[in-house]
Amino acid sequence: MGKLKVVISDCDHGTVETEQKVFEQAGLDWELLDCKSEDDVIAGCAGAAGILSQYAPIKARAIDSLPGLKVLSRYGVGVDNLDVEAASRAGVAVCNVPDYCQDDVSTHAFALLLDLVRGVTGLAKDTASGGWDFRLAGSVPRTRGKTLGLLGFGAIGRIVARKALGFEMKVIAYDPYINSTEMDVRLVGLEELLRESDFISVHAPLTAETKKVINAASISKMKDGAYLVNTSRGALVDEQALADAIKSGKLAGAGLDVLTREPPEKDNPLPGLDNVVITPHSSFFSEESFQELKEKAARNMVEVLSGAPARYLLNRDKLKS
Repeated sequence: MGKLKVVISDCDHGTVETEQKVFEQAGLDWELLDCKSEDDVIAGCAGAAGILSQYAPIKARAIDSLPGLKVLSRYGVGVDNLDVEAASRAGVAVCNVPDYCQDDVSTHAFALLLDLVRGVTGLAKDTASGGWDFRLAGSVPRTRGKTLGLLGFGAIGRIVARKALGFEMKVIAYDPYINSTEMDVRLVGLEELLRESDFISVHAPLTAETKKVINAASISKMKDGAYLVNTSRGALVDEQALADAIKSGKLAGAGLDVLTREPPEKDNPLPGLDNVVITPHSSFFSEESFQELKEKAARNMVEVLSGAPARYLLNRDKLKS
């Protein structure tokens, strides 16, 4: 492969030993930077054949300014910080790691659901402060026999479904790209999902069509006293509409691992509300998933640069055209 150079544009993981091992085994020169802006990327990544990015923006201007670039890889599933279209035009492969945390996210989603239903966080806080009163949990519905609606039925949604079925819940799902399943899950339209679900767990990608799919209008169609869980992308939910629905009692609670802006800004209406449990975008994390993410994100670059089949190539069809 020669001594091609790859750059980690930014990484807040504390260590890049896993990536270093992958790169050095492949005979690549590598460098770790701390790019915050596209200008940082342009200045720091000159001459790089590949860039591994966490948050640094790599858009059309940067891509066009780096003529030797062959591959962009991202730590994670989403590629919001990368311009896939511009990369495709320039013949640059774009890779992600779509499967490293599927079990972890599904478990976190279910943990949020159970926390909300059983009032675990509120009861634990009260007990820690000297209280001892189960009635503070408020109305506690039984999960068995209740309906979980999955908004999105991709890999993570299907794992959540299996876990919910193990709890003897009924499961329905809405996904415009899926029209059949061998699971004991009924596929429905969005209106029916909103109307029939006691709990809704969001597992959809963020697109122009799905942005704020949970909004005042869709919430008005949900069951009174329903619960919402979101471990996908914060912008799928209109946060003010959700806060209003919880304050009014229309919804019983929400469990959120993602917000539109992270960390939340001071004017975010959700933190501190009763019956809202927010975790710091942590659903992806386990010791195993973290190492898997780092190794696969680095190996993406090696595969592309060596000419090996790239398992996680997002723009394969566009590069062929």
